[in-house]
Amino acid sequence: MTRGRAFLLLLALAAGVGAYVWFVEMPRDTTAADTTGEKLFTVDATQMQEVVITNEAGERSTLTKRGDRWTLAEIDGAEADPTEAGNITSGLAALETQRVVDEQPPSLAEYGLEAPRVTVSFKDASGAEQTILFGNKTPTGGDLYAKLASSPRVFLVGAWLDESFNRSRFDLRDKTVARFSRDAVTNVTLTSSAGTVSLAQSGGEWRLTAPVEGPADGAAADAIVNAVSAARMQSILDGPEAAAVNFARPAVTVAITAGPTRSVLEIGGAADDGTRYARDTVRGLVFTVDAALAGELTKSPGDLRKKDQ
Repeated sequence: MTRGRAFLLLLALAAGVGAYVWFVEMPRDTTAADTTGEKLFTVDATQMQEVVITNEAGERSTLTKRGDRWTLAEIDGAEADPTEAGNITSGLAALETQRVVDEQPPSLAEYGLEAPRVTVSFKDASGAEQTILFGNKTPTGGDLYAKLASSPRVFLVGAWLDESFNRSRFDLRDKTVARFSRDAVTNVTLTSSAGTVSLAQSGGEWRLTAPVEGPADGAAADAIVNAVSAARMQSILDGPEAAAVNFARPAVTVAITAGPTRSVLEIGGAADDGTRYARDTVRGLVFTVDAALAGELTKSPGDLRKKDQ
């Protein structure tokens, strides 16, 4: 490398470091230096009763706590994903400032906060509401500009929070295809191109009950239960779109009894994106699932009987 090219490279590196210091490390308001790491909210995650998210696309989602469950108001009180709800509430409770940028900014537009990209509000048990606004990322992309609705102060938070709070209704919705307790399962019936097979479990032992009776392969039976329990919706269909799907002759039907709960999952034809249409007949939901699930549930009596040792 020539001396001239080396000098230009060093100059470019210096410029990059200088830009980082100017845009991120240099405080706009020196009176705010002691607020680094300041906790934004004093409320505990368990005290939150409602969370409202307006994401980057402008979609509003209202999470409402019902006992120990979270529901989505915009989808007729549909169950919310408990992990998503827990991540959001615990994330809000733990929020801290990385650094204060300006205590009294003359304009919010330069931070993307005049029209915030993402807005998150929450209410505690007393009904008190607090709101945080998220704007643009910093020039280096490592942080986000943010502010509380109740204060003019602009501060930085970690850019990773964008993924935590910029959530759609589908992201927040419970995508379990069939609800039951795996530990309480007593009966399973499969109907597919391989025929109809029924299994019963008692005391940790599985048996075939139809079309023949006899000991069943416990691992194979457990695999069916686990496959249904672990399956997640890939998309959810509503209204006319859901009504248009034909389930007159499902490719696979699995009925599971777990204590007082009975779940029936039907898997139909292929969707345009390579997934397969499915329906939870108990909840009346139509959705798509991974195409591999149909194969995992297409089992003959021979596949499930206990093999001689």
